[in-house]
Amino acid sequence: MRAAKRFPGGLLSELSARYNGFTLGAFLTSMRDPYTAGRYPQLRRRVLDFFDEVRIKITIPPTQPAFRRQADPILEGVLGRTKTVSTVLHDFVGLGAMAVMHASNAALVTAQHAKVLRDRWLPVLERYGVPSSAYDEWLEALPRRATHVKADDVLTPAALLLAYGLEELKPNNDTCFIAMPFRAPYLSHFNDLYRPALGRIGMQAVRAWGGLTSEEYYLSLLTLISRSGAMLAELATGNPNVYNEIGIAHGTLRPVFLVCRAPGEDVPSNIGHIPVCVYNDRKPRWQQRERKHLAEYMRRMLDEFERRYAPAYRQFLAEQLEPRKG
Repeated sequence: MRAAKRFPGGLLSELSARYNGFTLGAFLTSMRDPYTAGRYPQLRRRVLDFFDEVRIKITIPPTQPAFRRQADPILEGVLGRTKTVSTVLHDFVGLGAMAVMHASNAALVTAQHAKVLRDRWLPVLERYGVPSSAYDEWLEALPRRATHVKADDVLTPAALLLAYGLEELKPNNDTCFIAMPFRAPYLSHFNDLYRPALGRIGMQAVRAWGGLTSEEYYLSLLTLISRSGAMLAELATGNPNVYNEIGIAHGTLRPVFLVCRAPGEDVPSNIGHIPVCVYNDRKPRWQQRERKHLAEYMRRMLDEFERRYAPAYRQFLAEQLEPRKG
């Protein structure tokens, strides 16, 4: 098997740019609303994590009242900075912000204002292959009441629009979805271990955005996994969401890399036949050693996957996946 080339520093695949851009815009816009008051610290942390990924330096206030006072200039600054990273990222930040802003105020949006929004954003969606019917379906899912709007009323329709934005892409064979628990130490392992190890084999890491419930982003999550070329799953906590996501990847014929922090939990028998890469993060300067170890394991797993599933995989590759770079 050929070794894939590494992505240039900071470059996002289109899949990653669409997903991360839309979700960033949705988070930044929802963070000013009352229904996210209890989640504000988690949402802020996830936004700042992504800023680190794409090397953007923008300050997000530590409290929601302070953020609310600066929300518009912050969003404007993010739109300006993301455009220097990727035009796709910039466009989808705008779409995500629009989707949440419109949904949060849907009962108050006049017909004239709705037409202005449609005229502004429908060409953007169509530029990325999303049909106008997707926009109309999203509009139909918006809340109609003017008060007591809940997070699910806003973010579930937004996930529907995002799913349409991802569906138009062919699966990207150089992007790997990370299924992981959203707590320490695994949050830091994304940058310390998973992401750099994938970079060694020429794959780009993309993960879901923590801070939402499964119901609020499940539609877009399903599409994101089905459009990724592989999955890396952290098993150490026995997280049921991680096992659910492994099942989705298996059902869509994706290579799955299983990793587990030592000593970890017992692996369920129905996936026990798959080799697991166990890593030790309890020794000084462990990162470099374990990155190399994980990268070697993933290369072997890719070779084994292509050998074992060669006929079906090659047909699937020809019909759906973009060729692996290299």
